[in-house]
Amino acid sequence: MPIRITLEAALKRADMSARELARRVGAHRDTIGKYRHNAVRMISLDLVESFCCALGCSLGDVLTDQPATAQPSPAIPLPTTTTAPQARPQPAVNGHPAAARLSLPDGRVSRLPLAEMSEQAFDTWLDAWVSAYDAARKDRV
Repeated sequence: MPIRITLEAALKRADMSARELARRVGAHRDTIGKYRHNAVRMISLDLVESFCCALGCSLGDVLTDQPATAQPSPAIPLPTTTTAPQARPQPAVNGHPAAARLSLPDGRVSRLPLAEMSEQAFDTWLDAWVSAYDAARKDRV
């Protein structure tokens, strides 16, 4: 589950502005803005602790581990595939070069070029590769 920063809600509960919080903890207002809008890549626990002290709240009031979406994504079938010839180069499909088509872990090649693939089909393709990679790593151990 992704960790979400709920500083905006904590600020509202404490009836404090982001500017005042920045002044109290000694952080730049842009840093406070990134935490308010959950736009940080690495969370500084020292800074979050300072937020909690200044706001009079606990760590659970500023950080949560709730999932971004509560509904599971439906299973999407893989795009239609064919076996790719190994010796000769593949012709272009719908004006896209063969290099734009994606191969699957089992050696098949997608008929759809990357540019025409839906986001769900791409996610399914990516999941197939991640599963194959994880399986290969387990075999090595």
